[in-house]
Amino acid sequence: MKIVVLGAGAIGSVYGFLLSGRHDVTLVGSLAHVQAIREHGLRVEGTVQSGTFQITAVTSLERIEPDTLILLTTKVSSTVEAITPIVPLLTPTVTILCV
Repeated sequence: MKIVVLGAGAIGSVYGFLLSGRHDVTLVGSLAHVQAIREHGLRVEGTVQSGTFQITAVTSLERIEPDTLILLTTKVSSTVEAITPIVPLLTPTVTILCV
């Protein structure tokens, strides 16, 4: 399944990491965070699993595949700002889950 995590801050990055073991995950985040993930990987520290992991990270989306699941993990006050750029890319088969 293709999953897009829209809002790759702390919470979004954890969800993305956990889902990336079984799914094709793309994190969408700020320029600084995306650059750090691209250069150094996503660093995860936890009680079950820790390490640095490679995961796709972008600052914007050019296309959204049909049947994609989008996890919206932004703060509520940033929802409109996060969703507005992807509205033209949405199709009826895309699901958005607010986390």
